[in-house]
Amino acid sequence: TEKEFIGYRFGVPSSIGISEIQVPVDHQNKILELKAVEIEWDDKEGFLITLRDVTVQKLALERVRTLSHRLFESQERERREIGHELHDEVGGALTGIKLALDRSSKKLGDKAQSELEKVNSLLDETMDMVSTLSHSMRPDILDEYGLLEAMKWYFDRYNKQTGIKVHFKQKHADRRYPEIVESSAYRIVQESLTNAARYAGVKEVTVSIHCDPEKLYLQIEDKGCGFDPQKIDIDSSGISGMRDRALLV
Repeated sequence: TEKEFIGYRFGVPSSIGISEIQVPVDHQNKILELKAVEIEWDDKEGFLITLRDVTVQKLALERVRTLSHRLFESQERERREIGHELHDEVGGALTGIKLALDRSSKKLGDKAQSELEKVNSLLDETMDMVSTLSHSMRPDILDEYGLLEAMKWYFDRYNKQTGIKVHFKQKHADRRYPEIVESSAYRIVQESLTNAARYAGVKEVTVSIHCDPEKLYLQIEDKGCGFDPQKIDIDSSGISGMRDRALLV
């Protein structure tokens, strides 16, 4: 109310711009957005300060963020389960078929053996594809050893698959982070390198990671053909997914 507001000591804005303050009202905090601008009034310099109640918006944003966290965790858990199923069930079935073919080939003639060798070769390729897919869904190394080891593992596989060499630089980042941070950073690197392989036309990519007590910094850089951000559909590209993952944390 006006009576409660007038004379209430909010403090002095530390800088010109927008900041937030909390005001206790009826045993709960109201969140106010405070905007200060310099003005001249009757040849005198001063400040014009406006206040806007953003409590409802802030609470709604927090609910959306909580829901997004739960959705992200659910997706990663599902990825892990699908990866294990692919590796254990599908991989196991393919291995059984391969062993059965190996036994059968010993009882057949040369022509049949030649055909079975082609099937065996196709089976080997399929087993490699299943293994790659199961690990890309959610690599166990990310859960067991953390972000840096998972990235090194991925860079090695990426190089073998694409021929692109990844130069990896890290500083003060050799530690564990919250699961959602590790997962988000790993997926952002994965998507960035996929984009580099598809569009950049390069043979080398540099990935840098370092951290301070408050933040994790991640940079993926190449000297490829580049693109004009104004001419692509950001919302339908991998960039949108990377942005969403970054906002989550």
